[in-house]
Formats: sequence, C-alpha cells, structure tokens
Amino acid sequence: MTQPIIATGLSGVVFGSEPWKKAYQEWFKKASEKLGKPEIKDYSRKPGYSRYVDKVMRQLKPEASEEERVVEARKRFFDNVCRQVSLRADYYKNQEVIGVLNHLKKYYRLALITTLSHDAVSRILSISKLQGLYNIIECGKPEEKDDKADVFNRFLRYYGKPLLYIGGDNKQSFDYCKKNKIPCLFANLRGGADMPGVESVHNAEELRKLVEEISE
Repeated sequence: MTQPIIATGLSGVVFGSEPWKKAYQEWFKKASEKLGKPEIKDYSRKPGYSRYVDKVMRQLKPEASEEERVVEARKRFFDNVCRQVSLRADYYKNQEVIGVLNHLKKYYRLALITTLSHDAVSRILSISKLQGLYNIIECGKPEEKDDKADVFNRFLRYYGKPLLYIGGDNKQSFDYCKKNKIPCLFANLRGGADMPGVESVHNAEELRKLVEEISE
C-alpha cells in the first residue's frame, strides 16, 4: 500500500524565513542601485512586496518579453536565497523540526511544495546536507511567477491531496489549502503572531503531537 503524503514548505519550516526575506531585500537593493532610484529599496518592506518585482523588471529590462523578465527576476532571487542559506546554513536550519520530519519518513512520504526552481532547491538542500529529506519535490518553473497555487495544482494532479500540509508564513499556501480542504498547520517557530484561521505549532514537540492526532 502506498504511504500517505505529508507536504511542507521550506521557508519557515525546514529553515527560518530570514534567508528569503534577506534575498528580497538584496534583490531590491541591487535594482535600486542599478536604476539610481533609492525608493526601490523600500519595496522590500511593503506588504506583498513580490508584486513590485514586475514593476522594477519593466524598468530594468524594457525591451525584454514578460517571460524573459520573469525568468531573470526569479533567477536573481533564487541565487540570493542560495547565497543567504550558504552563509549560515546551520543557524537557519530548524534542526528539531528536521528531526521530526525524518521520523515521519518511517510512516509517510515527505513532499516539498515550493515556488523555488529545481536548481535552487538542489543547491539549498546540498548546502544544508539535507539531500535525502524529501521523497517528492514539486517546484516552480523558471518562467512561472511566484504563485504557490500553480505548484499546488501541479502537485495535486500528479499525487493527489496530501494528508497534511505544514507551511511557514506564506498566507497564499494556507488559502489554497483551505479552499481545497487540505488539512494544514502553520509552523510558527520563531515567535511571530499566529495566522488567523490556521492551526499553529510553536515547536517541534507540538508539531509531532498534532501530526499524530491528524493522522489517527
């Protein structure tokens, strides 16, 4: 019998979310310097800052097609994330949660659902010595915008609904799960505010207990 699937994100679950946030700050900082527009640096502090990426890329690459701009913007961002993780991989890793996930692999298939590209995921897992953590990895395509729903849709077509999704602070992921009736948990591991309407876990032990309850 095929083992059921527990799916997770990377940011906020396996790693703290800091590398992703710093990668966006770096992305806008470099664009600001290249265009000579200091105000662009502030976009990384605005809610929904990823939507400003298209606006900036149209200024950086006015002659490129939309797909070319998306591919280049995402590659720059992925490179930034990989660089941030490489600087302090052991610090950013949520080692206790990784221990819980490794234990769960005895009973479930572990799946990663992420908008990162396959190349970026491979680099991050290699840098962090986590190459064998996941049984299934579903990534974003280089030409796709940063839309988790696209990756979820592809995952569900291939594998069906997971038994559970464990995510970081990406609200879009939880909105998708609630809409599609996928049980989900918010891994609120760094002391931030809980997410309204989503059950939260605050440490590895809470995560282990709630997974056991959901899977009974």
